Amino acid sequence: MEVQLTPGICTRINNPSISTVDVLKRRPVVQILRAVQVRRNSAVPDLEDYWNIVISDGEHWIQGFLGKELSCMAENATITRFVVIAIQRAYRNLERSLFIVQELEVIEYLDHRIGTPQVLRIGNNVSLTPSVPATPSSPASQPLPPRTPQISPPSSTMKTWRIADLNQYTNNWQIKARVIQKTPLLSWSNGTRSGVRFNVVFKDASKEIRAVSFEASVHQQLEENKIYLISDARIDLAKWGNAKYEMQLSRQTKIKECPDSVDVPAVVNVYTPLQDLNTAETNAACGNSTFSAFCSPLIGLEDVIAVLIDLGPIEAKTTRYGENVMRSLVLVDETMNQTTLTLWGPKAKEFDCETGAVISVRRAIVSRYQGVLSLSANSDTTTEIDPSIPDAQRLRRWYRSLQDTGDFEVLSQLSISAREPPTLLIQDVIRLEVDEGSRKSFTIRAIATRIMSDRLMYPGCPSCRKKVIVDDGKWVCSNSECKENISEPRY
Repeated sequence: MEVQLTPGICTRINNPSISTVDVLKRRPVVQILRAVQVRRNSAVPDLEDYWNIVISDGEHWIQGFLGKELSCMAENATITRFVVIAIQRAYRNLERSLFIVQELEVIEYLDHRIGTPQVLRIGNNVSLTPSVPATPSSPASQPLPPRTPQISPPSSTMKTWRIADLNQYTNNWQIKARVIQKTPLLSWSNGTRSGVRFNVVFKDASKEIRAVSFEASVHQQLEENKIYLISDARIDLAKWGNAKYEMQLSRQTKIKECPDSVDVPAVVNVYTPLQDLNTAETNAACGNSTFSAFCSPLIGLEDVIAVLIDLGPIEAKTTRYGENVMRSLVLVDETMNQTTLTLWGPKAKEFDCETGAVISVRRAIVSRYQGVLSLSANSDTTTEIDPSIPDAQRLRRWYRSLQDTGDFEVLSQLSISAREPPTLLIQDVIRLEVDEGSRKSFTIRAIATRIMSDRLMYPGCPSCRKKVIVDDGKWVCSNSECKENISEPRY
C-alpha cells in the first residue's frame, strides 16, 4: 500500500489563521519533488549556500528551504527527489514568503510522484515563492514542477528590527543599537592561518546581542557608547553564554553611526558590591564555556568596581589548552571585602597599574574554590583603570580616608563550604596524609582520559574484597578458599 500524504497541508501552511504549532502538531507527511542547492550572490562571499526544495501533499506543491542543520542530508543524498518525509519542526513567515524545514524524518523512498500536484496560488500570486535571488549550482537533470514568474517585492526603506526579533532566517534586516562593550583586538592562530578578532556587545530597548568579527577595519568603525545602524551581518546560534543568537561582522557588514536617540537606552553602570557576590545565582550558561573545565565551579558573570590593593607577578601556568600566563589582582571595595581577579594571556601581560587605582571590571566570571569566591577574566571581560564616573570617585575618596588601616575580610561562602567537602586537586589528594583507619571526605572535578571497559569492575569476596571466581556454581575466594553464593562488585 502506497504511503498516504497529509491532504491539504500546503494550503494549511499558507493559512495565516493557523499557527505553525497547529500545522505541525500531527507531523504532516509530504513528498519532496525537488531538492536543488542554491548559491548565494558571489558579491557576498560570506553568505552560505542553501537548499531549495519543492514539497507536495498530492494536490498542491509549494517551495521552501532546508535549514542549515539539514544541508548535510541533502548533500549525502539522504534527501532526494520523490522521498516521502514527515516534518517535525519548521519555521514559517508568510510575510516574507519563508517556509524552512528544520527537522524531519524520512518515511519512504519512491521513484515516482504521488498524485498530480498543482502549484498553490493565493489570489494572483504563487504561494511561498523564494524571495532571495539565487543561481542553482548545477542544472537540474530531471523534470521540475511548472515554473511561474517570480514577483519581486516592492522596493522600500529597510525596516529596523528589534534585536529580540532577530533569528537565523531573518532577511533584509537592520538594527539600531548602542555599543555597550568592545574588546581590544586579539591575535589568533590555528597552525595554518592567523589573524585578529574582537567581540562587541550591542544593546537596544529590547535586548543585548554579542557580535564577533575577524576584521580590524570593523574594529576601527565602532566606539563604545555610540549608536549605529547595523545590517548585512550574519546571525548564528550563540556559541557561549545564555543568549540564543550572536552576530558575525564581516567586511560586507554595513555600519552607519547615528545621532543619540531616546529609543536606544544609554549605558548605565550597575556594579555589584563584592559582598553581594555571595548571593550570585548560578548561571547555567557558564557551564557551557571552556572555563567549565577548571576545578572551580562557575557561578555567573558580574560587573564590579573596586580598588586595587595588591598586584601579583606574571606567572606561567600549564592548562588543558597549553602554556599560558596569569596575573592575580587583589581588589577591595566599601563593603570591606576583598577578592582576587585573575587575568590570563595578553590581559595579564599588558596590565600596568599602581596600587590604589580604581578598577572597573565588566563581565567578570565569578567562581568558587573551597568556599572562597574569586573573579577571572576571559576574552569578553573588559577592565578600565580609573574610569571617570561617580562610582570611581567615591571609591577613591573612601580608600584614601582609610589611611592604610583597613582590615579587609576575604570574600567567602562559609555557609556553603561548611556543608560541602572541600574541592581538591589530584596532586593535593596524593599528598594527603590520612591516618590508618580514618577517613577524609573531599570533592574532585577531573576529566576522565581513559576508561577500561574490560576491567572497570570485578566480582569481590564480601569478607576480604579479593577477586572471586566461579567454581561449581559458587563464588570461590582465592584468599580464604571459602565458597559463597554471592559476590560484591569492586571497582
